[in-house]
Amino acid sequence: LGHVAMTVLGSVSTLLVGALGLGLGFAMVTGDTDAITRYLTPMLSYVAPVLLLGALARLLHGVVPRLAFLGWVGLAFCFVVMFFGELLRFPQPVIDASPFSHLAMAPAEDVRWAPVIVILVLAVALSVAGQLAFRGRDVITT
Repeated sequence: LGHVAMTVLGSVSTLLVGALGLGLGFAMVTGDTDAITRYLTPMLSYVAPVLLLGALARLLHGVVPRLAFLGWVGLAFCFVVMFFGELLRFPQPVIDASPFSHLAMAPAEDVRWAPVIVILVLAVALSVAGQLAFRGRDVITT
């Protein structure tokens, strides 16, 4: 469980620092110091899809360790869909395959918590499945 805790803590702290930077930058330009705290909660909604991608990598590692590198494909897919999906006119089902596409565009929009919770549940399910698959493998430790 140490790896899971590190993944969660690393993801949360990275997004927290990013949100603080965004809020501080906005406050420095506009003088609106309340922006610092206003950006924290909406930006933390992005923890869910980040954890889902980590859980996908964990599942791949648990099921077929040689293919664990394919976890990066999920990240690359989400990046391409997020930045180029509309430009390249991807079909809606392809765009919907990215967990990021179901979130509000925080902090510009109010957070919709239902999709965040669904994505978190999926992340937990994939992570548990990955852990069970890993435990089921015949791993020799020295």
